[in-house]
Amino acid sequence: MTVKELSEGIRDGKWTSVDLVRKYLKFIAENDEKYNSKAEINANALFEARAMDEELKQSGMRSPLHGIPVLLQDNIDVKGMHTTAGSYAISDLIAEEDAFITKKLKDAGAVILGKTNLSEFAYFMSRQDMPFRIKPVLTERQVQTIILYPK
Repeated sequence: MTVKELSEGIRDGKWTSVDLVRKYLKFIAENDEKYNSKAEINANALFEARAMDEELKQSGMRSPLHGIPVLLQDNIDVKGMHTTAGSYAISDLIAEEDAFITKKLKDAGAVILGKTNLSEFAYFMSRQDMPFRIKPVLTERQVQTIILYPK
């Protein structure tokens, strides 16, 4: 589904933001072991989705992103969550404030579902350079992601 379709579904009452957050959390739980794409789940995602659903009832949609769950790369700050850029060297770094793009997404009503893994400091820039299926496990959080696109 597209963001537009998800947004229209929220607007038309076909589903709620809570429904979407639960759906995508379930998908991540069932599939992440295969792809290693999740760095961290936002512990407040369901709470934030409930708040967006309540706001929708009270005052309508902020924007087409109202209540839409999004994942951000782990090199984008989300207050209270780790921002490691896939590096063991800064694996304990907790963001003290939101990045500009995070603020804009939240202002639009998006729900930050969590953070995605990336190569250390987003170093690998092409398919030719990416060490597919190599898992240099440093911690549970720092594992190589598996590309989802065929060569």
